[in-house]
Amino acid sequence: ERLQVTLLDAAGKPVNGRQLADVRITDLAGQPHDESGLYRLERGRATVPFRPALNDAAGEYRMTVTERCSGLSAQTRLVVK
Repeated sequence: ERLQVTLLDAAGKPVNGRQLADVRITDLAGQPHDESGLYRLERGRATVPFRPALNDAAGEYRMTVTERCSGLSAQTRLVVK
């Protein structure tokens, strides 16, 4: 599975240039998943791989993305079945 991350400007358009985002994916116990880390956004976009292992617990995971320069942050949930 690939997760798309997009940093938008005030007009709702992807931001130009390169940005750095801290992506944190946590499991049910709040522990970071393997794909957590820093990702480079190109023109406001990045792709984050998400490959739950067969032994990962099913349930609701959480993904938090924080753009490093501005500190802007957003959060979403991921459901693993």
